[in-house]
Amino acid sequence: MATIKAFGEKAGYRAITAEMVLGNPVMLKKFLDGHGLKRDLERIRDEGRAAEAHNTTQSGSQAGGTAATKSVALAFMNLRGNYKTLFDALVAVEADLKEDGASDEVIARLVKIIKNEIPVVQRTGEDGKKVMVRSESQENWRAEIEKDATAVIEFNEIHPQLEERQVKLESIKKMKKDAAGLSGKLAERAVKKGAAKTATKEERDAVKAQKARWAAVWRILEAVSRTEPGLAEMLKKASG
Repeated sequence: MATIKAFGEKAGYRAITAEMVLGNPVMLKKFLDGHGLKRDLERIRDEGRAAEAHNTTQSGSQAGGTAATKSVALAFMNLRGNYKTLFDALVAVEADLKEDGASDEVIARLVKIIKNEIPVVQRTGEDGKKVMVRSESQENWRAEIEKDATAVIEFNEIHPQLEERQVKLESIKKMKKDAAGLSGKLAERAVKKGAAKTATKEERDAVKAQKARWAAVWRILEAVSRTEPGLAEMLKKASG
């Protein structure tokens, strides 16, 4: 019998793939036309987020903490998922503005929001060399999300384009509120070098549930991918 492992790359790609299809009206229609259900994709996405949240909590300095700590971690993963959806919409809106002949000032303002301004930190790569990478600090991400949400709320010129793409202003305001609500609650979860991460029962259960739902609808997703190269590439990364 195969052992259900902790959250890892495959589970992460399955969640991202489900989120991609949910956020793409064309792909979603093809999936639904193939007898898939929206809740199938939502289950794959949500179980993936839950597994990642448990993994983050378990592997950090507060590993073995309270249910409240896990709740904060899960809230953060949901916040990042919602932020990614907004980010994808903003990239599309940038193309809309350029096509519509928007002013350089408006486009530059949007580009500044899209730009990742999370601090760069130095890490040691697998080959022992020092490399510069974006910080994965949860507090840095939280602050970036709150800042960007605020900037979008105040950017009246792009609200019509976001509305057209089904991104509601109220949802962005909620994102800002959620990000602000996590201020001070997120801590760096660093693991001592060489320390093993133990999968909690909750983490394994979430991965198991996600994998089962993924297997149930994989053939439908594979059929959609035949006309969607981007999805086909994600299926390769998520399968196994």
